Amino acid sequence: EAIAEALSKTGNAEYLYLAGRDWPEGRYCEAIADALIETRDAAYLYQAGNYWLDERFSAKITKALIETRDAKYLYLAGRDWPAGRYSADIGLALAKTRDEDYRYRAGCDWPVDRLDAKLVRALLRGMSAEYLFYVGRDWPRGILGKEIAQALARRNQPEYLYRAGRDWPDDRFSNVITRALIRAGDAYTMYLAGRDWPDERFSSAITEALVKAQNSYDLYLAGKDWPEGRFSERITQALIKTRDAELLFLAGRDWPEGRFDPAITQALIETRKARWLYLAGLDWQEERYTPQIAQALAETNNAEYLYLAGLHWPDGRYTDEMLRALIRTGDPKCIQLAMRDWRAERSEALMAALWERSHAHSMA
Repeated sequence: EAIAEALSKTGNAEYLYLAGRDWPEGRYCEAIADALIETRDAAYLYQAGNYWLDERFSAKITKALIETRDAKYLYLAGRDWPAGRYSADIGLALAKTRDEDYRYRAGCDWPVDRLDAKLVRALLRGMSAEYLFYVGRDWPRGILGKEIAQALARRNQPEYLYRAGRDWPDDRFSNVITRALIRAGDAYTMYLAGRDWPDERFSSAITEALVKAQNSYDLYLAGKDWPEGRFSERITQALIKTRDAELLFLAGRDWPEGRFDPAITQALIETRKARWLYLAGLDWQEERYTPQIAQALAETNNAEYLYLAGLHWPDGRYTDEMLRALIRTGDPKCIQLAMRDWRAERSEALMAALWERSHAHSMA
């Protein structure tokens, strides 16, 4: 007893736990358990619940562990302690902590008979969108229904709404997820939903919301990536209305057949953005290119891109009007580069036109 009393006074949780686990009858006494409880050391209180004999374990150890509010060891106790030692108060104590990770893990790893409706509600209370998504994806069947969809929808986080529509099982997904995604108004996640959600979850309302968002990049991506049956001419019309020359160019380059519309070409021409007109002449396939693109580039009087077009465009797209437009810019650097870098017949034509212009001025 003197040894037990001396050990109790040390307050050393590790050796108090070991004494409770390993000492034979006659040396162990209740003071060992009381001293361990006084330490408030969650790790060794949990270990005591795991490995001490029934006659040494008591509800006081459970109470002490609960009072530590240590999420890790409350979670481990719920996972590992046998039925006679586990208490529903452990689960409720874990639910009161702010540690979402261990609350989520409890739903994944605890015996299902410990996860009653009251505890499930408590574990989910105040949980972030990220962990609600993980819960809906990973918790075992039978302890959750579509109420998880309503909880996630209230968080108004479009990334996790999209991921729920992509990854959740059917018995947890609900149209409230779709409505919340649309209400959030985030064009990129609506594009992702159109690309990745199964057919039974996709709705034309997503298309309409994407159109309403008027984000040119995500409209372009939808035209490029959405499967057949989801693409709509409304996407084309919305992209045209943005007058975003870069994305109009990309649509002409990347959209599959059946989605490209000549109105895209006309919209690009009307922007008079020299860089994207030049790139359209360089990269667009033959059936999408029109001579009006060259004419529009000439009318920009942008010496840099007129020079580059003369350097890189094929014969069927390059025109003499572009040469004359370069001369009209009067840009000495780009004209000199053109005479140096253009293929022979183009540089010779440029020099001839320059000589002719100079001669005409001298005659005047």
